[in-house]
Amino acid sequence: MAFCEQCGIQLKEGAKFCNKCGAKAGTDGQAEAQQVSIPDNGESPARKAYNAGLTCKEAEQYDEAIAHFSEAARFAPPDIADPYYERGGTYFLKGDYDKAIDDYSKVLQITPEDDTAYNNRGLAYFYYRRLR
Repeated sequence: MAFCEQCGIQLKEGAKFCNKCGAKAGTDGQAEAQQVSIPDNGESPARKAYNAGLTCKEAEQYDEAIAHFSEAARFAPPDIADPYYERGGTYFLKGDYDKAIDDYSKVLQITPEDDTAYNNRGLAYFYYRRLR
């Protein structure tokens, strides 16, 4: 189980950076490799869109990242939660906590054992209620 060294949020296994504060993951300051379950049939449309979303998210181009993750979700098999997880994290970084909650809820429909998604959805609820 990994936690952000800057803010303490629990990170999804293989996360490149924290969904709350944006700090890079990894103990040595280097981003860890992202574990993606989207099938890689030689650069499938889902994989291309997902990778483009990660690049935009890392560059803090959140609207573009959200568009790419949405595209990845459309092309990915229905049992793949990664595009929703990353889009939820991007909404969280933008402060769109209600949309982050929706995406983390979708992740939990697909992978109900994902305790990181439960944790991050709880944080999104916290910030959403705090701002109301």
